[in-house]
Amino acid sequence: MPQSNLVLLYENRVDLDGVAFSGGSWQTGSLGLANLRTPYLAEVARSMSTDPADTQFVCALPQPYSIGGIALGPTNLRPSALVRFRSYLDPGLTTLIDDSGQIALPSGQVDSVTLPWESLGFWEGLTQEFDDIGKGIGKGASFLYVPPARFAATYVKVEIFDQGNLAGYIDIGRLFVSRSWRPPENYDDAGNALEFEPVTDQEEGRSGTRFFNPRAIRRSFKFGFGYLPQAEYREIYQIIVRSGIHNQVFVVPNPADPSTYLREAFFGTLGTPPSLRRMASPNIATEFVVKESL
Repeated sequence: MPQSNLVLLYENRVDLDGVAFSGGSWQTGSLGLANLRTPYLAEVARSMSTDPADTQFVCALPQPYSIGGIALGPTNLRPSALVRFRSYLDPGLTTLIDDSGQIALPSGQVDSVTLPWESLGFWEGLTQEFDDIGKGIGKGASFLYVPPARFAATYVKVEIFDQGNLAGYIDIGRLFVSRSWRPPENYDDAGNALEFEPVTDQEEGRSGTRFFNPRAIRRSFKFGFGYLPQAEYREIYQIIVRSGIHNQVFVVPNPADPSTYLREAFFGTLGTPPSLRRMASPNIATEFVVKESL
């Protein structure tokens, strides 16, 4: 697949004070929609059923904000699921500003007969990526929408279509309604890397036998730019000071490749604040490390 420029969502408006959720039919308390505001992906919002009337909701921001991207996930949605994001200025949802249309999860479709019969994909139409992304916190499907141009809106209506999901409900870990950065030049070929850090606990007995408490594998993505136009300085500066090392971002290394989207796109935080270097020519250079949130 051709390489396309990275997308980085940052400064999530959903984290602001005064954000409210309404609509649909969702659990309350520890499984309520308010969990979409927490950085702990295991704290999910859970719907009462898979009926589309129940799996919709409206996110109301305190005031109109510039929106450059929307992300929803991780979820327990199936590959056949669809989502739709519609953004409005008024609480009556009459002044439509932007409509994503129905969005399918990016994935590399494979013929089911090429999969082993014991694979879920053989029976349910899952693509191979679903078998690869692992289990547990943060490992479900995440949806991304980057509009053609940034827009200002106050209300975002989210609709989810996955009626008949075998779980009987929809789980969502996070909602991002945020700024987005898509650099005019892509990251350098040299130095970029998708890396893996097992967080499994291990102990060694006196005999040398090792014992393991299996846990997740944390992904991290390293990328850098040797030459970026001077005009990108302000946006990178904003990413650094507004994200710190604690505010979450959503990184998509190659949005154009559906076969790697699920393996590479994730919610995370900046490992260390990026540096900004001025070059002899009117360009700048920088490097990022994004570590996955589990």
